Amino acid sequence: MEHYREEVAGWREQHAACDAMGKEWNTFKYPAPEIPPVPVATPTDEQLRKLFFDAGWVGGVSKYSYRNSRTRKPNARNYV
Repeated sequence: MEHYREEVAGWREQHAACDAMGKEWNTFKYPAPEIPPVPVATPTDEQLRKLFFDAGWVGGVSKYSYRNSRTRKPNARNYV
């Protein structure tokens, strides 16, 4: 990302220099630097399982859901 910022700074300096010298400036002749791609974060299946387990989703039903609260007798283990 730092390299991109340096390229943009140089591109802007070139634009200012062309303006000072009275040269024509357009983006076809002087294209802007390419923006670097954003890295993609793809979680593994194990990370997704842990995420859902930590959030309370076990067996497709949240242990904190209304349906679950009606069908189970409340005790300390249901809500931990």
